[in-house]
Amino acid sequence: MKRTERKKQQYEEIDDFAKALLEKKTEMAIYKDLENEQPKVTSELERLKKEETMSSALDMLRKERGQKSIQQEELEYSLKEELEQTLDLKRTESLFKKDEDASLKTVQGILNENAKTESEEEKKPEIEEKEEKKTEETKPKKIKKEKKKKKKRNKMSKTSKIVIVLVLLGFCLMGGYAYKIYIYDPQNVASEEQLKAYDRLIAYADEFDMMSDSEKLELLDMQNDYDGLLDKQKDAINDYFKDKDHVGKTYTRLIKELKQLKSDLEDESNEGYQALKAYLEGWESYTDAQKMEVVNYKTTYSELNSVLQKKIDDLSRSYCTKSYTSLYSEYFEKLKQQNEAQIASLEGELESEKTDLQELQTYADSLQADLKYAQDNGQDTSEIQVQIQTNNDVISQTQQRINSIQSQIDSLKAQIQQ
Repeated sequence: MKRTERKKQQYEEIDDFAKALLEKKTEMAIYKDLENEQPKVTSELERLKKEETMSSALDMLRKERGQKSIQQEELEYSLKEELEQTLDLKRTESLFKKDEDASLKTVQGILNENAKTESEEEKKPEIEEKEEKKTEETKPKKIKKEKKKKKKRNKMSKTSKIVIVLVLLGFCLMGGYAYKIYIYDPQNVASEEQLKAYDRLIAYADEFDMMSDSEKLELLDMQNDYDGLLDKQKDAINDYFKDKDHVGKTYTRLIKELKQLKSDLEDESNEGYQALKAYLEGWESYTDAQKMEVVNYKTTYSELNSVLQKKIDDLSRSYCTKSYTSLYSEYFEKLKQQNEAQIASLEGELESEKTDLQELQTYADSLQADLKYAQDNGQDTSEIQVQIQTNNDVISQTQQRINSIQSQIDSLKAQIQQ
């Protein structure tokens, strides 16, 4: 029960008592002539019946005023007390989850609050005592019993709270001790850098299936990340790598395999590697035409493994100031412009040769017609046949030139195709 609700209930009880007292005084004023009469001696049974009658009368009076019966209020009061204790326990559980210092502060706050509440409540009995002295003879016995019961309950409630607070304090101290032992132990606490290293290794495992050989070898450069992890993090990394949905083998086993792979990939006995290396080493002595040949090594470069490609790029930077891929792009652009100009010139020649061929074929048709006419008329055809043979030879030569020009054009186009 909250403090404000408890105060409100107490005020209502005082108000009801004051009204009952006023009514009693009024009754005594009306029947003052009977004051001097000697009270009759009543038996215990009669006394109990009268008390019951008085309680019933009070309940009826409270009912008329829209209030609950005394018994019902006592029951609700007990339930609220139990609920209050339950809420205090829940608050204890939430406090236990905090660190030791915060818990101790909270407990101190609760103790201060209880002390304040007790001091306020201790003052109330003094006021009630004064009222009781004035109305002791007229106060109904049932109300006296209620007052004693409530006082007893309040006393029990305060005692329970103190016990709960002490138990809470003990739990907090035990929790703080356990927190330091199991959480703040340096062997169990990962630093920010260790967490970042752990995340990098996890990301590597997630992308492993999509990596090239050179990308896989990057794990060798992450050895310091792994070495700096906590033991429990290393175990977790090995388990994660071992999962078939990631790498399929532990980190330590993968490292061994990658070291062997790197050794195999770095084998420089490859003929293509040696040829391209020799070409780059003589770069400074080459003419422009010889430097243009760098584009012809593109296929050789592409067939190398990623490790040897990286070595070729390093050599190219050393001799040519840029990587092979950059060097290739530069001279490929130059070759493209040069070839496009040559192709344009060759295509002009090709069109001219095709025109000549068309004329020669027309002339050949004319000679065939002349030959037929001479044969039909019995004329000498030897001269015409010589002209036909000569024209056929020219046609053949023209066709050969057309084929040659077309071949050059195709070759030049092929060179500038990415």
